Amino acid sequence: MTMVLFRVSLSAAFSVLMASPLGAQSLALMLALSFLTDPAQRETYHARAVTVMACTFPEALAFANATHSIGDDAEAQRWLTIAITLLVT
Repeated sequence: MTMVLFRVSLSAAFSVLMASPLGAQSLALMLALSFLTDPAQRETYHARAVTVMACTFPEALAFANATHSIGDDAEAQRWLTIAITLLVT
């Protein structure tokens, strides 16, 4: 599941980068999460990313991958649910 999520998320990340400068900014913030060790700093980056996101399927999928990569499986599941909801609406 992790490898599949990672592959799909790379494709989603590319779609985000091509679609919107704001999407690129939120994606950069989310990708930075895996390099941060301070939980408070991670939360700040996460909140900033959510604030500037375009709320698209590829972006939600990239958020799911980013939160999964830092071991926050509950948040990753939440973003997968959001991505699915965006896909079917």
